Amino acid sequence: MNPDCFMQFTTYGQKVERVIVLVHDYTNCPAQFHESGELFYDWGGNVLLTPLPYWSLTDRVADGPKKIPSILMIA
Repeated sequence: MNPDCFMQFTTYGQKVERVIVLVHDYTNCPAQFHESGELFYDWGGNVLLTPLPYWSLTDRVADGPKKIPSILMIA
């Protein structure tokens, strides 16, 4: 796993009005949302930046995405 691409969860430690979940696209990883996630948190939301399974690998030519169920490929 690319060390920049691990899941990031920023929380107030309690229930808040907003929860934001950001999932990257095929060619990137959660790191692309780091600054946006900080803004959403500053606006009062708990924020989850998460990689999709088998994405964000250090080997960019890996066949991991082929292992994803087709239902996730549609999203």
